[in-house]
Amino acid sequence: REPIHGIVGVLQQIRALLRGQPIGAHRAKIANREHIGDLLEWPPMAVDMKFILTGAKRVFDSRPMYAQVVVTDDCNLTCSYCDEYTPGAPIIPLETLKARIDQLDALGVLVYDFLGGETMMHPDIAELIRHTKSKRGGSNLATIITNGFLLTRKPISDLTESRLDFMQVSVDTLHPTAWSD
Repeated sequence: REPIHGIVGVLQQIRALLRGQPIGAHRAKIANREHIGDLLEWPPMAVDMKFILTGAKRVFDSRPMYAQVVVTDDCNLTCSYCDEYTPGAPIIPLETLKARIDQLDALGVLVYDFLGGETMMHPDIAELIRHTKSKRGGSNLATIITNGFLLTRKPISDLTESRLDFMQVSVDTLHPTAWSD
């Protein structure tokens, strides 16, 4: 196996892996110079070249890369093992959350993990994701953590349109009452 030379080589390997290609798949195209542009053109996905280069820079600067943002402490379940919720907790206003995202963006945050309670109980979660993705030209990541019980076509469609990158669904039970008090 040939060694990878330089940052371009490393990025090409990452790109190949993200596309599901075997390591070294880009080498055949390098010989044909007309495909050089193809090597640097990333498909539309959550992680783009700007994100990778900014993230690499974070190794050397002291700016934060990751933030957890609690959107509500309320939850639609009352699981006996969970201490991450307060039943009936108020929803944090959208404008307050947007101001927090603006401040985190000013600090340089690239990855936002939205959690709660139950994130899907926030009526404006899709708008908050949309606001987050408007930062840095969308070269950031937005993830939500949910128990999945409030996911229906409409919220899923709204989250898709907001450009949500990832969704973590906690599957603790198949029936909402099995772990509830």
